[in-house]
Amino acid sequence: MLSKKNFTSLLATAIVLLGAVPTTAMTKVELQPSIQRNQPMAGNTQSPAPANVQPAQTPVVGAPVLTAPDGTVLWGCVIDGSNFTNDYWTDPYGVYAFTPADSMTLTTVCKTSDLNANCGGVFYDGWFHYVTMRDAYGDTYFYHNAYDINSWDEDTWVHESLDDGYPYWALSCTYDATTSLSYGCYYTSQGKGMEIASLDYTTLTRKSIAPTDTMYLVFAADAKGQLYAISAGANLYKIDKTTGAATLVGPTGVDIGRYAQSGIINPRNGKFYWASQEKNYDANLYEVNLTTGAATLIGPIPYKSQLSALYIPAPEANDDAPAVVTNLTAAYNGTTTVVGFTAPAATFAGGELKGDLSYKVLVDGSEAATGTVAAGAAARVDVDAADGNRVFTVTTANAAGTSPKAKVEAWVGYDTPADPADVTLAVDDSNVAHLSWKAPTAGVHNGYLGKLTYRLTRYPGEVVVAESQTDTTFTETLPSAAMASYSYGVTALNGQQESLMTKSNAVVVGDGFDVPYAEYFDDQASFDLFTLLEGEETGLTWTWNSAGQYAQSMWGRAKAADQWLITPPVKLEAGHTYRFSASVAAQSASYVERFEAACGVAPTRAAMTEPLVAPIELTQGKTFKAYGNDFVPVTTGKYYFGIHAMSEAGMFRVLADSITVTHIMGPTGVTSVGSDVSTGDVEVFNLNGVRVSCGADALATLPKGVYILKYRDAARGRKIVVK
Repeated sequence: MLSKKNFTSLLATAIVLLGAVPTTAMTKVELQPSIQRNQPMAGNTQSPAPANVQPAQTPVVGAPVLTAPDGTVLWGCVIDGSNFTNDYWTDPYGVYAFTPADSMTLTTVCKTSDLNANCGGVFYDGWFHYVTMRDAYGDTYFYHNAYDINSWDEDTWVHESLDDGYPYWALSCTYDATTSLSYGCYYTSQGKGMEIASLDYTTLTRKSIAPTDTMYLVFAADAKGQLYAISAGANLYKIDKTTGAATLVGPTGVDIGRYAQSGIINPRNGKFYWASQEKNYDANLYEVNLTTGAATLIGPIPYKSQLSALYIPAPEANDDAPAVVTNLTAAYNGTTTVVGFTAPAATFAGGELKGDLSYKVLVDGSEAATGTVAAGAAARVDVDAADGNRVFTVTTANAAGTSPKAKVEAWVGYDTPADPADVTLAVDDSNVAHLSWKAPTAGVHNGYLGKLTYRLTRYPGEVVVAESQTDTTFTETLPSAAMASYSYGVTALNGQQESLMTKSNAVVVGDGFDVPYAEYFDDQASFDLFTLLEGEETGLTWTWNSAGQYAQSMWGRAKAADQWLITPPVKLEAGHTYRFSASVAAQSASYVERFEAACGVAPTRAAMTEPLVAPIELTQGKTFKAYGNDFVPVTTGKYYFGIHAMSEAGMFRVLADSITVTHIMGPTGVTSVGSDVSTGDVEVFNLNGVRVSCGADALATLPKGVYILKYRDAARGRKIVVK
């Protein structure tokens, strides 16, 4: 099985392989009997900088190609042509299809700049293997590549570097189906000579057969495995693939150049097609007589295209054999796998099909069931298959042959349930937890689920409260204890597999903390009691830093921070004075952070209405400083205190090391300052020492709170509460 391999890719323009070409001529891939490392490269030798393993361009896959009158379609990899401009990004590298005729059209099979088989290649087992040589800044690199020709998917493109790539550089090569190997004329190590060799492109196992002084520009194998080769002298030879011995058949009569070219023998009728490159830079398609060697011109190849790795895709079936089955399915039902399909009612060529057909069902390539079915009828077959993801293949057959293969993948056995969704927790005033969730409707592999049950786990404490829950709702009365943040995890089970756990939202439960309240963020459990409100950039909120034992906001890259860290409820009494204090710092002195603090009667943005610390900038990194103010609640009840990170976009983090709420004094009962205020001899200050009003109407417009009155007579001063 082929796999994608992560190696550095060098992207290049069309490469001319060693040899001088007239500057007025089209650049061809030219070959030498040996390579001198200091020999100059003709044409454009510069490559773009190294890139990642993905193809430089997304492959462009063409439409299906019509067959020739005799059913022949040729494919070839275009590595140069008169329509090339030495621009790697725009030159039409790729695999193209055409039918042998006096006038031909190249039709795109797959076009991408990385389909450049300038060192040879072969098609077999549904893959196109090829070797590319690139020259970048004076250094030469070789790569083995492979594409799945059924999908041309860039995600499965194989691309691997070859340390000494010269032995894999084929002047010409062909695939021999009788041995499942490729044979050709290859360079030796460091390009010092040539030899006949075999190569398994899947494993890159290469075997030398015999050295040769004859440069063979074309190799082709017939259906029986006999090798033929055309030399640079334009003569046809038979090649013994065991010894490498060459037997002259005869001259082709074509005046060829010493350029990369290719040939293929049609295994169905024995015709030898040769895509030539000639001395005058013409490119022609010939049929070569295997008995005499004489070449007969079929027609010119469009754009004088230089073709490597000529290939004839085999037809999927004989004309009178059945067409492919339809409506193929495979599904496990708890005990066995049922394969369903509809037998073809037509032949492969489109004719009417009647009578009974034999069928075969394969699982991962191994025969699992056989039988007969009437043409056009539906069939259901029970198949034994091992658990896991399996490939089911179905063919039918008649006297004329076997149909094309139809395949489907299916999961056999119990599938892993998908994770439960929308797990939601609510706690009512009676301390009853109400949990609900949505059941999985499919498995991870879209396989058989069976009957589902659920394991429910309560946090904190990781207490399993239900092991085989069948409903998708659950209630229980929570333990009466101090303040705690509760959540639940739900896991789906089917007796064989289990899903990952999905956790609910957290709900803080309890009557609230008494004063004095102090939080120093010593552990995760304490932090979990806080309400965290995200900013405009979804997902950015406060987190607990275990190393520093403090809370930290997250930075906003594109938008300003807008994240609230809100305490659990703290019980306060009306008219009493409380002091809020928070130890806050910036993460780094390189960033200017900003925050404010407020309180309210609910852990929401809208409820944070009582300002405690006005927006202020933090400029010293990790230098914690206490910020706060006094607060007098109007009503008795639960109050929540919040720190609001509000730094500009692109800043870092606001840190909170502690939050405290302490009791300062009880109610004074003072609601006014007496008649002497009306004389205008009083100034009013808040508890931070800032003068906020003065004069006869000093108290009329003040918000509720605690203030200091200073009379012009310095001996007279009072603290009052405005209600």
